[in-house]
Amino acid sequence: MEHFTPSFYVIETSKNVKNFVKEHGYEFWKIFKPLSFFIVGCYLFDAVMSDLYFSYSETTFGIGGIIASYFYTCLAISWHRVVINGPDNYVPMNPFKPKKHEFAFVGASFLIGVGFSIIVFIAATLKSPVMIFAMIAVFLVAIYLALRLMFYFPAKAVNAQITLREAYSLSKGYLWKISNACFFASFRLMMLVFLYAIILIIVFSVSANIIMGNAISIDTIMENAMELPVFTIEFIVALPFTLYFQPLITVLSVTVLSNYYLYALRNTA
Repeated sequence: MEHFTPSFYVIETSKNVKNFVKEHGYEFWKIFKPLSFFIVGCYLFDAVMSDLYFSYSETTFGIGGIIASYFYTCLAISWHRVVINGPDNYVPMNPFKPKKHEFAFVGASFLIGVGFSIIVFIAATLKSPVMIFAMIAVFLVAIYLALRLMFYFPAKAVNAQITLREAYSLSKGYLWKISNACFFASFRLMMLVFLYAIILIIVFSVSANIIMGNAISIDTIMENAMELPVFTIEFIVALPFTLYFQPLITVLSVTVLSNYYLYALRNTA
């Protein structure tokens, strides 16, 4: 198999990225299949715990989702290697024996995620319009900085020596290209996610009307609804996203990032 050839223009890149992922579906499923069992197990654990202990609470049990994000990160690391090292010369990450440079990748991803979560949490608690606009500005600056540091990840995935300052410098001029190429490469999948959501809304609406029509009373319906394992049902409904949409969007975005990382390396004096 030939190595991935990086490109510069957005439309060309998005097309190359989609073709690469499509042509190397075997490698994708080979990497993701063993991870998928742990991801599903994590989300199922959250659903069961939420139904058992958080059914009447505004919050849900989310530790499993945090752990599942680690396995998606393992997928990203392995896919960076498929793109950069070649589909015949990559070694997938072992999630249970992470190496030092893989720890750096996971740690940086975690810190960025925590940082954005803190910003969103603080913004949600603010009431002053001035402070809300200030947090929006902080959020936009954080997005910009995160995008400028993105080349740190493909470098660490293949154990290349790079600092955050070097990653920031190397990404100059590629921010909008990365963002736009990710959008165009994932556009079709995002539309499928939107369509899936619409179908679910229609199915649940029709089902609710059928139940309403056959039920003896509204009180009976509400009583039966309260006994349903709500979060377990949500887990089942979300399985297509968990096992198909999210991992594919992940590898498409990773391929775009690796593309511009390789292009920047080859065209930097």
